[in-house]
Amino acid sequence: MLSHVLSVTLKKVLPGLFCLLPALSAISQVSIGSTDVLFIKNGTTVNADNLILIPSADLSILNNSIVTNTSPIGSTTPGITSITRVYNLGAPITFSGTLGLIYQDAELGANTEGLLQIAYSPDAAGPWTTTAGSTVNTSTNYVNNTLTSTPVMNVTATTLGVILPITHLDFSAQLDDQSILVGWKVTSTTQLVGFNVESSTDGKTWKTTAYLPAVADQESYSFRDADLNFSVRYYRIAIVEASGETEYTNVSVVRKPSVAVILQIVSNGGDRIVNFPNATPEGLQLYDLNGRLLKKIDLSQTSYNIGSVPSGIYILRFKVATEENVRKVFLP
Repeated sequence: MLSHVLSVTLKKVLPGLFCLLPALSAISQVSIGSTDVLFIKNGTTVNADNLILIPSADLSILNNSIVTNTSPIGSTTPGITSITRVYNLGAPITFSGTLGLIYQDAELGANTEGLLQIAYSPDAAGPWTTTAGSTVNTSTNYVNNTLTSTPVMNVTATTLGVILPITHLDFSAQLDDQSILVGWKVTSTTQLVGFNVESSTDGKTWKTTAYLPAVADQESYSFRDADLNFSVRYYRIAIVEASGETEYTNVSVVRKPSVAVILQIVSNGGDRIVNFPNATPEGLQLYDLNGRLLKKIDLSQTSYNIGSVPSGIYILRFKVATEENVRKVFLP
């Protein structure tokens, strides 16, 4: 089950910094802005809501997101789907290294645990590949495989030999003028009844925003959502088949452009004061460049006294609304 939503924005990230900060585990959504870079040093283990990435080459991720979806992917084997843990990236990445996931027993469905294999698709329109030779540890509930220069956009696991189909293409949702434009394509409408456009404010509780019937020989569909009362919203399409089964697209995240958080640092006697003129963080954490936590203030306020610290470069971490911010600052 999805736990909560966390948005991560990294500003001027130092090489290796990500592994120095507290681990980002047990999250359901991570995003990297269009002007920010998430740098992962080769050999570093990154855990994003139990999606495990251990790149064998330095990896930089820009303008992307990782969302956990609890809707399984159908297969050509009757009665078997993927496990109910599916990861959707906002855009494909070319990955070399160990790709794995940690699952729960309740997520297995009809899959044979000892035969689990990593499955992935390269993009929204690409076919799923069920790997062979994945390693599964049934004691720790961890399955992984090694990939080399492989485009990856969606990740899950299923039983060895099971083929995961894909009937939808090019699903997207984006802010367009005074509405959110949701568009998708399907390869065939022969066995389809219609489409539920579903939206969510947290990535785990979904509601049907609109229903469109499937039209014979029509491949492209779109819907405009005029409700702009949101800061972050998630969209997916529930494809209703004539058999009564439902297949889900990947999840697309739409964000309203946010105002950059302004940060000011002043001295008051021997103390340093961090002011936020246009925001109210939920708290503040101060780290040195070795990742050691020096100061933690769990108060929601616009000004923080971080005390007397030597002059130098430090890392400030703070959360504003759903945005987790990491800033490198110089304290004079």
